[in-house]
Amino acid sequence: MTALEKVRDRNRTPTIAIIGAGIAGLASAYHLQKHNLDFTLYEKKSEVGGRFSTRAIEGIYINRGALMFSKKFNPCFTELVHELGIEYEKLEMSKFVLQDGDRLIPLTQWSILKSGLFSFSDFLKWLRLKKLLGSLNFDFTSPDERLLKWHGLSLAEFCKRELGLSDTMINYFVQLFTSYAYVDPDEIAADHGLFLLSYSITPCYSPKKGMGEVALQIKHRLKGKVKVHTRVRKVTYESGKGFMLTLEEGKGNAGEAQVDGPYEYCIFATGQRNVKALMPEVEFDVFAPKTRGFILETVSPRYRPYELLIFPKVGNTHGVHGGELRHLPDGRSLCGIFLYRPDGDVGAIFDNYTIIERVGWSPAIGVVQPGRKLVEVTTNLKNVFMVGDFFRFPCHESCIYTAKKVAGMIAKEVKEE
Repeated sequence: MTALEKVRDRNRTPTIAIIGAGIAGLASAYHLQKHNLDFTLYEKKSEVGGRFSTRAIEGIYINRGALMFSKKFNPCFTELVHELGIEYEKLEMSKFVLQDGDRLIPLTQWSILKSGLFSFSDFLKWLRLKKLLGSLNFDFTSPDERLLKWHGLSLAEFCKRELGLSDTMINYFVQLFTSYAYVDPDEIAADHGLFLLSYSITPCYSPKKGMGEVALQIKHRLKGKVKVHTRVRKVTYESGKGFMLTLEEGKGNAGEAQVDGPYEYCIFATGQRNVKALMPEVEFDVFAPKTRGFILETVSPRYRPYELLIFPKVGNTHGVHGGELRHLPDGRSLCGIFLYRPDGDVGAIFDNYTIIERVGWSPAIGVVQPGRKLVEVTTNLKNVFMVGDFFRFPCHESCIYTAKKVAGMIAKEVKEE
């Protein structure tokens, strides 16, 4: 009997290695557990969650990455939140504000019309775009045929060619709802950009204790199957034996290398660069930009009515996209600031501030570029899968969707055997 057969015989189910305990890896483990499948989840850091982590400061929760979800566009994520029993609240668009120079413009229809940024003709075209967005089906399994057609166009091309939007409208408004991908509208496919834009016309929600609560609740339900402070250095496959993982354990991951396995399946829930470094044989092509940010404390009276601060990229010399705002009773504000340039000048926005924490934002967000092949969860290697923020319409919904999909594929295969 081979080592792989012994593993199957011992557990009556295959063993599965999951690398990366961000939301995609956690969701993979969660759904595998629902199928009664055996797994071990490895995370190199001391805590789980990745983009789904939250810093609690004096009872205020500031997200380190993902901010919100839509019930309409994130059905898999919404289902997960409900299963975990997590309390959430609706976010008011009137508390989202665009800063244009010294002006603050709430992102409501009336204030946008009054802003003078756009012509009345542009405004009517924006209403036409909203109507189009409302008519599109963003189902992950069978998307609208129009979206497949528009996949070959960039978002900028689509807005100009199909809608006749001016550069001003694209720079100041279309960009607002796509710039958290940290690329410009001519660098992302129209179908992906329209998916992101759709968040501007649907109610959005956020967990009361921040998005990190989702990750912590999943970890709690995994009952010791998560190995933190454990860096996977290498993954190899031996015929008749299975997947073997070379590990370094301990804080800083500087411990003596160990080998763990064998595993019958391997799920990568980490960025593409990490996958190629761990197992060069895996062929998987995802464009994954990365940016940085800060969590800071400031006194900012003019921002107190708002919960999200956004800057257009046009004319923006400070390199800051915006951020989440939370306010303390004594007049201080806590803010999670996004940078779309590493040298972003936070001081150009806040006169006085103290940096509490430097963080990495959206480390694995996948951006589908115009005309690029739409990737799947399967790879060129049998029993090797990718889960994360890359599938069809990249966002945190794809993390949950791909995790659920891979767990279902493995469970079906086991059942058929």
